[in-house]
Amino acid sequence: MYAILPVFLIEGFSFGFFSTQIVHCIPNYVEKSVLNKIAGITTLILGVGSSLGSLVSGKLADKVGTLISGRLAIMFWLISIGTVILALVIQ
Repeated sequence: MYAILPVFLIEGFSFGFFSTQIVHCIPNYVEKSVLNKIAGITTLILGVGSSLGSLVSGKLADKVGTLISGRLAIMFWLISIGTVILALVIQ
């Protein structure tokens, strides 16, 4: 159990990073009232995606094993971090 605690720490950091950076990915010309609505919707989508990912990863780990599903999780995590960084650079 203690071996996976760093994974939980990284996942919590990742979720906090994404939810904080959502506001910075929205263009500056968007009005304040619409900005809050868009940020709320994207945070909601982030939570739904996280929940669905939890369900899929459990079933995937049962079928292909923990090692492969862990590697896929790390790959998707790196891709998502790269996508956020790319979005911040493009803006």
